[in-house]
Amino acid sequence: MAGLTPETLVMNTRVALKWEAFPEKRWPNATVPYSISSLYGNNEQQMIRTAIATLQFLTCIDFVEWDGKVEDYILFWPMTRPRGCWSYVGRRGGMQVVSLQAPDHRSLRCFASLGKPIHELLHALGIFHEQARPDRDQHVTILTENIITEYLGNFRKQSGQNTTFPLPYDYSSVMHYGSNFFSYTKSVPTIVPKVPGVEIGQRIMLSKLDCLKLNELYGCLEDPTDRLKYITFCNFLGISQLSS
Repeated sequence: MAGLTPETLVMNTRVALKWEAFPEKRWPNATVPYSISSLYGNNEQQMIRTAIATLQFLTCIDFVEWDGKVEDYILFWPMTRPRGCWSYVGRRGGMQVVSLQAPDHRSLRCFASLGKPIHELLHALGIFHEQARPDRDQHVTILTENIITEYLGNFRKQSGQNTTFPLPYDYSSVMHYGSNFFSYTKSVPTIVPKVPGVEIGQRIMLSKLDCLKLNELYGCLEDPTDRLKYITFCNFLGISQLSS
């Protein structure tokens, strides 16, 4: 474990989104049992519940409080080793931690905005970072020389064999890194979009395409009535492309 960071630890054990290759990583029946640690204060617990309610409203995914009996469930827990905001991608089996570091005297940490717990929940549901897409080099330039060495693994692309989505690249995704994430200094970028003027790294809410991707992933769009409903929700409530 020496030298590993929260993100590199998780990246090294992540799996893909292509259900044909990894069917066990999908939450069965679009149902996700969860439990929230009592170590969180009321405000943090409420933000987690709001993130859950948001995804439940925008998709057909059903989050249910863990009954203490089912084997597979998500546990929201403020991990100390490794610290930070992190999650595995997809269902792992058994108790599965989603780590959200609680606020301290320095900052609000993983509770600075609703998009932060939503980001980690999307990982747990099976979604990678947007800039990990196999086609990412057509859309962004990764400046490896500006990345802290121990975080280089965070910028690894996923193989086309284990990721698949018929959706365009999404600069506005809540799953996209910001321009200076993991930089030696905030004044130099680690990611440069190839479309001038777009903003990346928002942590406000799912984008329209995040929302559609999640619905597609869990079969929410198969029924014509549900398809119209969820596409409408995504279009009205999802974040549109942000510009600087």
